[in-house]
Amino acid sequence: GAVNIGRDFNFSFPVALKAGGVISRRHNDTEAGTSAWTFTPPGGAPAQVARNYDVITEKVSARSKFTDVNGATIPVQWVNLAKLKNVYDTHPEWFVFNAPAAYISQATLTKTIEETISAAFVRSDVRLFQNRLWLVSGVRFERTSDEGWGPLNDVRGTYVQDASGNLVRDAAGRLVRRSTDALQIAQLQYTLKGTHTKRSYHGYYPSFNASYSITPNIVTRAAYARTIGRPNFPEIIPGITAADPDATVGNRTVTVINSALKPWSANNYDLSLETYEVKGAVASVSLFQKDLTDFFGSTRTPATSERLAELGLNDDYLGYDILTKRNAGKASLRGIELSYRQSFAPFLPAWGKGIQAFAMLTSMSLGGPNADDLVFFTPRTSQWGVSFSNRKIDIRVSVNQVGWTRRQPTAASASIRPNSYNYFAPQTKTDASISYMFSRRYTLYASARNLWGIPLRGGNYSPDTPVYARIDALQFPGASFNFGLKGDY
Repeated sequence: GAVNIGRDFNFSFPVALKAGGVISRRHNDTEAGTSAWTFTPPGGAPAQVARNYDVITEKVSARSKFTDVNGATIPVQWVNLAKLKNVYDTHPEWFVFNAPAAYISQATLTKTIEETISAAFVRSDVRLFQNRLWLVSGVRFERTSDEGWGPLNDVRGTYVQDASGNLVRDAAGRLVRRSTDALQIAQLQYTLKGTHTKRSYHGYYPSFNASYSITPNIVTRAAYARTIGRPNFPEIIPGITAADPDATVGNRTVTVINSALKPWSANNYDLSLETYEVKGAVASVSLFQKDLTDFFGSTRTPATSERLAELGLNDDYLGYDILTKRNAGKASLRGIELSYRQSFAPFLPAWGKGIQAFAMLTSMSLGGPNADDLVFFTPRTSQWGVSFSNRKIDIRVSVNQVGWTRRQPTAASASIRPNSYNYFAPQTKTDASISYMFSRRYTLYASARNLWGIPLRGGNYSPDTPVYARIDALQFPGASFNFGLKGDY
């Protein structure tokens, strides 16, 4: 629900005042789970081979294949689900329902969260110097309330404990299970919606924008705004997973979804110069700086009594490490953005009036005390292409280039050096689309994403990892084609 009011004032210069409020509530309730059956025909493992039961779909297998990292074909024998269902209908006793797996899946995937956002704002617009200077300022107040329920995965609950809560061991020093029934063990370890949290936060977010028309075709702009970025629901729906108490040192962990994760905030500064319709050209150059605070980062810290109490866990987990996300700190992004679009209408005959070329470039640098904790940072992106449009035909081709993208930090190991991150290598993809309106109501269209099927390359490395060792994975998404008919009725 929302309400907005406004009033224009006719002073010696135009002034407008606006105010409003909104309440938005979102309830996300996920009830999910998968079921599994184990195929146990007479004869053991040799009898479980698919080719024994005529369940292979020959036509699909003949034309649908995988490729390895070198592009060589890997044939795949695909199972026909209808044929497999016939086997089940004929011999249901060969299929054993996996009740523990079904319960674990349901307990892990079933989650609930409700978020309510209440906001109010005031804004003023002032135009000066015969409307050449336009000033817009305002402030917005927002309050966010979240309440959620998620899974609890605690393997400790499956072991016998004495009256003091200490784990009981047998004569061989092994932990004693509370049951030998697999379903009961699953129910002791996994609790459906076993974690709950409720929290709220609020803040004020001012903004100011100014634009000045130097000439009818040249405009300069300056802006400031304080913004927030809320965590996604999967990042705050509560959930706890505790490793086995007998796990080796370094693997005894409690993985916690930090439902108290606050939104990140940013002070944004922008300055731009723009030109419009100068011999068919539209161009702009923009400088920007974003000072980020409380952005998200992954942490691993030793468990303390205080921290365990916050999570609703007892001191049995002292000696564990707590894995979670946190508000990591501060960093600054500085950059420049260039944009240019050229229409060839002023230079070509009538047939070429619909041709345009365009290009955009964004280049950024990263700094600040916690710059190394900022993930999904790409220092440079660019896009360029051409388009043609008239009353019936629209054709567009664009080339998109993304530089190195730094993703999550990677734990050091025998094959991964300290201070390593997971990276995506630079990638250049071509997209194309065409549409033809053959009547006032109907349009044929086709489009292609990643037209040449460029693979995505990635790897884990640190600044001192040799270049030849930086790529260790290739993904082949292939090209994506869409075509069809659109109609207006």
